Amino acid sequence: MHRRVSGAPFDGTPFYGLGTPFDLIFNSIKLQCRCIINLELSPTYAGDDVTKFLSWMCILAVSFSNLYAPEHLIINVEDAEKWESFVENAGSVFLGPWTPESVGDYASGTNHVLPTYGYARMYGGVSLDYFLKYMTVQSLTEEGLRTLGPYVATMAEVEGLDAHKRAVTLRLKDIEK
Repeated sequence: MHRRVSGAPFDGTPFYGLGTPFDLIFNSIKLQCRCIINLELSPTYAGDDVTKFLSWMCILAVSFSNLYAPEHLIINVEDAEKWESFVENAGSVFLGPWTPESVGDYASGTNHVLPTYGYARMYGGVSLDYFLKYMTVQSLTEEGLRTLGPYVATMAEVEGLDAHKRAVTLRLKDIEK
């Protein structure tokens, strides 16, 4: 998106998506509505076909966004919160008409160090988690080693890791005594 526009959605201000003015996009959608579901799209029409079509358009938009993995994703539609669960790849998500990106940048408490260039497919923004240390701990019972041991010994043997295999088989021998 080349430029973000604030204000009413149909205020006549050009909205750029790959350089296309909003009215051209809206007229294209109207044409597609007539072609695909044979209806006239008007501000007063509240039929199921329009609702289904617009839901389908939102699904396409979220699907594209998940592939694109934007640094910032603004979801400014009615019931924006319901679309959050469909978002998989975005640096930071802004939901609803009262959540401009600038609030996220400066005041809402989220970190503004976000993945760019599609890296949101693999990484999230910097958060407190980056400054925490995680450690895994394992503890097996005799029964646990008796159950898992033969599989572990086989895998270690296949990989040629004799010390790993012996660490298990020696303990299994002790259990059998």
